[in-house]
Amino acid sequence: MMSSSVQSPSQKGRFALSGRGASLSKHRQDHTRQLFAQYQTEGVLEARDQIVEAHLDLVRRLCRRFAHTPEPQEDLVQVGCVGLLKAIEKFDLERGTGFVAFAIPEILGEVLNYFRDHGWAVKLPRKLQANKVLVARTSESLAQSWGRWPTVPELAAATTLTEEQVLEAMVAERNGTALSLDGEPEGEEGESAAPLMDSLGAPDPEFEACSRRILLEGPLAALDERERNIVYLSFHGDKTQTEIAHQLGISQMHVSRLLRRAIAKLRASLTATSVPQTNNQLSQEP
Repeated sequence: MMSSSVQSPSQKGRFALSGRGASLSKHRQDHTRQLFAQYQTEGVLEARDQIVEAHLDLVRRLCRRFAHTPEPQEDLVQVGCVGLLKAIEKFDLERGTGFVAFAIPEILGEVLNYFRDHGWAVKLPRKLQANKVLVARTSESLAQSWGRWPTVPELAAATTLTEEQVLEAMVAERNGTALSLDGEPEGEEGESAAPLMDSLGAPDPEFEACSRRILLEGPLAALDERERNIVYLSFHGDKTQTEIAHQLGISQMHVSRLLRRAIAKLRASLTATSVPQTNNQLSQEP
């Protein structure tokens, strides 16, 4: 029977690897401290660059925690590197703490600040963003504990917010991201609905025509019936003067004279209407 003090070959190998890993880790920490000493006491920028390069993998690992978000990983790594640089500037070598333990909160904080400030389709106040995160986390925690989703009064009591603030945070949660107009939103029973672009309206030319009709309603009413018919047939019916003359049983020259006279009346009426309005606006200006 093998004594308990005798180690198997696999155990010996495992202990050897463990000791070698600890030795490498200690060597890496000592090298990092030497680089910090060069940068902080002598201002050697190459030492700072080596510290950054040595911890890029740490930044990438931390940013992979947010792989489920729509933000590109390249952008998050850049933001994480900003946090790494801030950690390098804040790190106090004399405290004796490890740099990795100090840098992780700085890097994660910078990434979270990026999401808070740039991860919204609509810019929201920071207080509302903080309330949104608080309500979402509290809601999930209570749902796991109670087996049901909490009500608004229950969330207000748990977060010390007012019910109005809770509702505002819930609206912000639902509308925090924008949908592509070319995307296909999920319809009923998981089926893809029509793209949002199909539900958008097009510019309606009748809006502009409506304002013109309102503007001309009074001046047209002041014309006699024949002049009004000629104006209607010419501009709305898109008929030539010859066609109008044939329809009304008069000469083309007569149509031309009546049309000119009607247009002159309309111009005079519109001018008389706009001038008093302009004068009123000018008189109201300081």
